[in-house]
Amino acid sequence: MDQHQFAFIEEAKELLSQLEDDLLALEESPDNAEMINAVFRALHTIKGSGSMFGFEKVEHFTHDLENAFEKVRNGAVHVSRELIDLTLAARDEIQNLVRIAEDDQPDSRADARTLILQKLQILMGSGAPAADHAPHSPNVEKADTDSTMETFRISFRPEIQAYAHGSDPLLILAELRDLGELTVTPNLEGIPPLETLEPETCHFAWEMLLKTDAGENAVRDVFIFVGDDCDLEITKVSGGAENTEEEPGETPIKKKESSPGTAPAAVQIRTKNHVEQKNQSTVRVPSERLDKMVNLVGELVIAQARLSQLSIQTGCPEIAAVAEEIERLTSDMRDTTMGMRMVPIGSVFGKYKRIVRDLARDLGKQVEIETSGGETELDKTVIERLHDPMVHLIRNAIDHGIESPTERTAAGKQECGWLELTATHSGAYVLISVVDDGAGLDRDRILTKAIERGLTAPDSNLTDREIYDFILQPGFSTKQEVSALSGRGVGMDVVAKSIQQLGGRIQIDSERGEGTTITMRLPLTLAIIDGLQVRIGDSDYVLPLGVIEECVEMTESQLVQDRYRHILNLRDEMVPYISLRHLFGVEGDRPNHEKIVIINDDGNRFGIVVDLVVGELQAVIKPLGKLCRDIAEVSGATILGDGTVALILDLGRIFDAVYTIEDTQKSK
Repeated sequence: MDQHQFAFIEEAKELLSQLEDDLLALEESPDNAEMINAVFRALHTIKGSGSMFGFEKVEHFTHDLENAFEKVRNGAVHVSRELIDLTLAARDEIQNLVRIAEDDQPDSRADARTLILQKLQILMGSGAPAADHAPHSPNVEKADTDSTMETFRISFRPEIQAYAHGSDPLLILAELRDLGELTVTPNLEGIPPLETLEPETCHFAWEMLLKTDAGENAVRDVFIFVGDDCDLEITKVSGGAENTEEEPGETPIKKKESSPGTAPAAVQIRTKNHVEQKNQSTVRVPSERLDKMVNLVGELVIAQARLSQLSIQTGCPEIAAVAEEIERLTSDMRDTTMGMRMVPIGSVFGKYKRIVRDLARDLGKQVEIETSGGETELDKTVIERLHDPMVHLIRNAIDHGIESPTERTAAGKQECGWLELTATHSGAYVLISVVDDGAGLDRDRILTKAIERGLTAPDSNLTDREIYDFILQPGFSTKQEVSALSGRGVGMDVVAKSIQQLGGRIQIDSERGEGTTITMRLPLTLAIIDGLQVRIGDSDYVLPLGVIEECVEMTESQLVQDRYRHILNLRDEMVPYISLRHLFGVEGDRPNHEKIVIINDDGNRFGIVVDLVVGELQAVIKPLGKLCRDIAEVSGATILGDGTVALILDLGRIFDAVYTIEDTQKSK
């Protein structure tokens, strides 16, 4: 597969994703002409690009879908729930065809596609379609009378890099010829002498007259996927046959204004004013190359830290100046590279609308989904690994939380349930919430189940949040019946484990009869973070800098006065703390003046006692080996400037340890 076919696959994935969003929007507004045109354009582009790059199965299958939406666009067929269902199923099959081509796998779904086309033809009021593998006949039967014919003058000069981008303008001319009688006159003025001609540069242009009964929309649709930098003019000459003998060189009549229902301005063919527009060019880069670049920047950060360390040791002003300059450049490069990896989470939220729609239909429920904060950006690696946990949470919200229309009516609610996905920034973290207005969690039932399983004592005094956290335990389920979606206790523990592996935490809030909110707190990136280096004995550790408020000194006399209650009086506020020496079992003499690093973790303030605060640094996150993978309080490691390894602490787990000690002290 060559680079142009790979480019088509990437473009098709984007188009299919947008097509799904447009179909779901069209289902909500069946008479929205703009959405109908958007669906048609996406199908036409996939078909045309598939034909251009040799994906014949994609072309043939999409052709029938395009014909169906041509009827919708012309008003012959109305948008229905059944049409949306069939088109979404067809969209999935196109995605399968693209995946099969990408992975070079055998095609085993021809029967499924044929069945979809049969249902589609019945819905459109036509006969049975041709077999899935049979090429369609592009020539449609034309009306015999000249009264339905129109003549269009077309002036077309492709972008100069058309060949280099894998485009073949002759295929566009062939598609125009399929619409009717086409007269083509090549414009050879731009062709240079043979000795200066570049084979990959398109120097050709064409002047054409097209006599067709397909209509202006069909003519414009041929050029939907041409480059933005082409020069193209389409002028309707007449609605009869009397002007078909007009030569291309004559002055064109002014173009007729587009009527409602024609292609909107955003897709009307560009004229020669593209130079005046702001060009924001983009380049597709394989994710593997981007990951490699991030790894190289990480190694550069480590090398820069070593250089800074050497400059301090040598005391040479010239080396120090170079080290400072490289540190500045490295910091800028790091920020730029990390910015390239940041992806708006809205790109993920859009995928869940289809899941909500299909799941609600299967369960006989009515659910509306809303999203907010889609512009919030996250590292692409985090977003990729977030998909499965989000699907689990959405399934649970619809299956366990949101009631059936009958139950909601009996409870005084609207028949249609409500599900909201939100994302907001919080320091160096992003908070992603899944909110529903369902029945909420049954606190007493969860507690009873936890006592039965021995997860807590019957006389334990637990908060609501601590009780809700039991549903994150492996195999925990309060549902009496096992369904295809839930009831086996598999799901929420997987979600919790996945979020912990991402360095995040889950918080559950619920009110019986009102709904449930599950919030995931995730780091912005998994590659490079700003950290604070601290030391315990001979070992160094790194704390994420984004949640650190301040550092205070704690003397031995303060410890005696505190009576080792692990509570610090900080400006008349009681702040619990924990000693890393105590937590990790570090032996040796304690320093006379220990430091307490004050953490504000999403409103939860606590302190971490360390021997020494070394200073700030850029920490390149490295995965842990097998020996350290099960250490709960450690999320990763980094290499310091002197070549030693420092562990990156998981402040969420340390926060849990702080309050465990505090509860123990209270019980004593």
